[in-house]
Amino acid sequence: NLLLLSNLLERTSYAVVFQYLASFLFRREKKRKATTSMVTVVRELPELQQILDNNAVVAIDFYATWCGPCKRISPQFEEFAKEQGNVKFLKVDVDESEDISEKYGISAMPTFIVFKNGQVSETIVGADINKVKNAVAKALDSA
Repeated sequence: NLLLLSNLLERTSYAVVFQYLASFLFRREKKRKATTSMVTVVRELPELQQILDNNAVVAIDFYATWCGPCKRISPQFEEFAKEQGNVKFLKVDVDESEDISEKYGISAMPTFIVFKNGQVSETIVGADINKVKNAVAKALDSA
């Protein structure tokens, strides 16, 4: 019985170790994917101002974590960011960054604001990626 128990514990510990390693590797892979995003999350007004001052065209997605349309358009915004190397893409959580949301008069989510040379070029209210793409294209054409 002692030998049987020893074998059982040995197999169990390998299984536990294997599960732990697998979960560690999976979490690490998830973190790696999250860092490859072309969209930067901004939380502070000075940080946003610095980005606006140093980039010709900036597109910001003002979102809320509880907003269904925000969740649906987020992958499209991420994909668009990958296609546009000469545009800075940002996300602002309206609940975390109330000062930024207040400054730009955000009252509905999602709201997208495209900036050209630090100035608001166009504001899009609603989850319409084509309107965002058109606004970015206009800002690039006139930059």
